[in-house]
This record gives sequence, structure tokens and C-alpha cells, in this order.
Amino acid sequence: MNTGMTRRGFLATAAASAAAGPWIIPKRAWGADDVAPPSERIGLGFVGCGAMNSGHMHHFVNRAGVQVVAVCDVIRQKREEARRRIEEVYADAAGQNAYTGCADYNDFRELIADPNVDAVVVATPDHWHTLPALAAMRAGKDVYVEKPMTLTIEEGRALADEAKRSGRKLQVGSHQRSVGPFRQAVILARTGKLGRLQRVEAGIYTGPSGGVAVEEPVPEGFDYEMWLGQAPWRPYSPAFTQGVRPWMYISDFSGGRPTEWGSHHFDIAQWGMDADATGPVEIEGTGVFPQEGLYDCLTTWRIEMRFADGVTMLSADETYIPQGVKFIGDEGWVFVNRDTIEAEPASLLELPVSADEAGIIESHDHAANWLDAIRTGGETVCNAEVGHRAATLCHLTNIAAKLGRKLQWDPAAERFIDAPDADAMISRTMRAPWSLDAV
Repeated sequence: MNTGMTRRGFLATAAASAAAGPWIIPKRAWGADDVAPPSERIGLGFVGCGAMNSGHMHHFVNRAGVQVVAVCDVIRQKREEARRRIEEVYADAAGQNAYTGCADYNDFRELIADPNVDAVVVATPDHWHTLPALAAMRAGKDVYVEKPMTLTIEEGRALADEAKRSGRKLQVGSHQRSVGPFRQAVILARTGKLGRLQRVEAGIYTGPSGGVAVEEPVPEGFDYEMWLGQAPWRPYSPAFTQGVRPWMYISDFSGGRPTEWGSHHFDIAQWGMDADATGPVEIEGTGVFPQEGLYDCLTTWRIEMRFADGVTMLSADETYIPQGVKFIGDEGWVFVNRDTIEAEPASLLELPVSADEAGIIESHDHAANWLDAIRTGGETVCNAEVGHRAATLCHLTNIAAKLGRKLQWDPAAERFIDAPDADAMISRTMRAPWSLDAV
């Protein structure tokens, strides 16, 4: 979580750790060596026990001052396996034959109601990010939620408003904000080292097409009704859940590549533009959606966004621009992704950079930044408002591509100007009994 590895590499590591032997937890996590006593530890609950949260569990279970006390998943085998592994770790750390201090739940609402849970880590399919995070904050619990933070713009505003109202500490899993080269590029852009910032290009991977959904009986131990949640009902098919996140390319559950990778690179783009609390005022472009197969999210697109200060941002797939973020000023440019950082002139990379000069939070460890904020009352590097604005850029990309015409956006009101068909895409009707007021 504090390295520059690729997402593919991270998921491979998470999967490997889940399949390997017991996780190792240092004895200091149990109160030795001036570490917080049990009464002061943060009790963590995990909603979702797939690859992403397996990786998060591996990171959090090894941290002093933290104890994993509950897990939740709609697939019984996954949650029971996660609980077993956590209890093995704590039993070994305590020198005991057994440990039974981790609960497992099918329903996230029961996990949130658990008095031992102080904070919640949400890593589920995208359509299940908002409601558990919202319920947790309403229950007085802090939240780490995977990106993209939301399925819709409306959901994002609800989460940002609740975080502000409740004062809970929310961290979005856009962990590139805690990786050095991305921070370096952002500082160069924000402090005038590139001259006057004129343009930002945010390129992400081309989306897949295809996929076939063959109806099958729901597997034993899988609460499929709960997995669907707010999404429209459809017969079960393993094509929704088996493999590397196939649901991500089905619009009922996610927003495709623009939300998968856009929530990373668009987030860095807005950070460098000093646009964490605003958004574009004009959007225009086109995109290609599959006409056949299960996957119905964007494959290729090119969307231009103009901000009120005149800076433009290009949201596009790698058909048009390289995967990564490029900040272009009138005196130079810097390009960054998880593999490289480049600049013209190259001497820009030798300049001293300061987070304080740029007015940004300097985080070197995304999880630790969240835990520190919980303990000290400080701010997270990717809070709810930031995550909402980044996700909004993702959703605006999809909306503009669907409509294929120039749109005017009011970033303060978070509405389109004279475009009721676009406004209709700001929210979605949730399938009963779910709603933003139902948790």
C-alpha cells in the first residue's frame, strides 16, 4: 500500500497471501514495547472478503494498535476462511492453541452494529461501496472504502455530506496519493515549476468487450440476493462473479474502465490542478460502447473537460494517449504512472519539492494515514469530498460519452445546465428495499 507496484501486481500479491501460510503479526501488536493497550486498539471490521480485502487484511493485521474483530461477506466460504486465517494469526501471536475473537457476518449491518467494531474497511463490488460506508459513519464509525467511492454522483454527495456532518474519518483507497512519484508530479504542477498549468491528460486502459452470461443455480452458501443489492434483478450467472472482477464491466454494478482506473488517474489529475473541491464546467466528447455481449461499459473514449480557470483535462483510453497522468505547463511537462516519471526538461525532476509549499498532505502509507487521522483527528489524504470529486470525473466521462454532445456542468450545484437527460444520470433508482435512507 506504500509501494509503486501495479494494480495487477498488487492483486497477485493479495491472492498469493490469501492462499499461502499464516500471516505473521509482530508481538508488539499485542501491547508490548510501549504499544497501545487493548483498550486503545482500533477494532476493524471488513466488509467484503475477496482479493482486495484479503490484501487489506494482510496489511492491517500486521499493524500495532489495530485488531481485526469482524469480517463480512455474502459468500459463506470466503467469510469463514477469512475469519479462520485471522484467528490463526492472533492465536500464534499470543502463543495460544486457539483464538475466537473474530466474528463473521453475512449482513454488513450486523457487522456495523457490533460494538467491538470501531472502523470499517469496505472492499466490495462497486455498487456496494456507498451503503456500508454511509451506514458505518451514521453509526459513528470511521471508514476506509475502495475506489471508485461510489456508483453515482448522488451517492458521492451523500457520503461527502455525511462525513462532514459526522466528523468521521473516511479514506478512499486511491492509494496513488501516498506514492512518491505521483506526489512529486503533483507538487511540480501546483507550485509553478511547469510554468502556468494549461492542460492535463489522464489516460487509462482500453475497456474489454464480450462476456457471456449463462444462467446457473445459485451456489450453496452464496446470498445472491444480497450480492445484487441495489442493482436490478437478473438470474445468477458465474460470469458476474468468477474471474478478475468481471462485474466491473457491467453497468448495473460499475462504470467500467473510467471508474476502475479513472478513479486513480483522474484523482491525481484533479490533485495537481488544485481541483479537489470543484470540477469542470464544460464536457464534450465521444466513446464506444459494446453492442453485443455481457460487458456494456466503455471500450474507447475521448472526453475533453474545461475548468473555470481555463485548464483543460483530457479523459481518454490508451488508444489516444499513454496510460498515466501528464501535466503540461507553458514551461514544461511531467508525466507519471506506476512504472515511471518523466519530465521535459528532465531537470524538473531534480528540483526540490515540498508538500507544504504545494499545500497538500504528505502521506507515505495510505493505511497509516487513515489510522493516524482516526487517532489524532487529522485529515486523510483522500477524504470523502476528494473521493467524491474524483468519482464525479469518472461518472461525467461515462455520461458525456453516452450523450455525445457538449454539456455544461455546474460543479457547485452538481447539476447540468439545461440538460435534463444528463441530470437523469446523476442518480439511479435502487432496487427495494435499498436506498440512501435505508441504512
